[in-house]
Amino acid sequence: MFKCKQCQLLKPVSCFKKDTNTRRGHRSSCKECINKTINSKEYNQQYYQKNKDRLKLKHRLYRQRNLSLCRAMTRASQKKNPAVSAAHSAKRRAIKSMCTPKWLTPTHIEQINMFYECSAFYSNLTGTKFQVDHIIPMQGKEVCGLHVPWNLQVITREENISKRNFLDLNK
Repeated sequence: MFKCKQCQLLKPVSCFKKDTNTRRGHRSSCKECINKTINSKEYNQQYYQKNKDRLKLKHRLYRQRNLSLCRAMTRASQKKNPAVSAAHSAKRRAIKSMCTPKWLTPTHIEQINMFYECSAFYSNLTGTKFQVDHIIPMQGKEVCGLHVPWNLQVITREENISKRNFLDLNK
């Protein structure tokens, strides 16, 4: 019988996880208390805030190493949850339409379409995926740009993904 450090109850040895680094060979907190702590939303939020940069780097490296697996999981998730996928697409279209000013002329709309045609042309020509990027992001944290020809550029998919929704003022 051991006494749990957290709940202060006497419990049998089987209620404690083994730990060869301790003198008695088991953890000081019972499995139940450990699970309550680890599964608590508050604990997870605090842990994330303390380790945000390390966790983001770890996630990015995992995604780079397992890109095909991550893409397959995303596709499977989209098939399993088509409503969530549709909602995400609808949100993106709504934001795009809100960021498209009413005063655009047909010439401006034609110029915007040319960016998308150029993107497809470059992708077919080189075999590298190109995308149309908003120089000032439509969903940026500091500033929100418009869906207008002078705010668009054609860049590689990797550059666009790495840029995310941030405005790079160094360029």
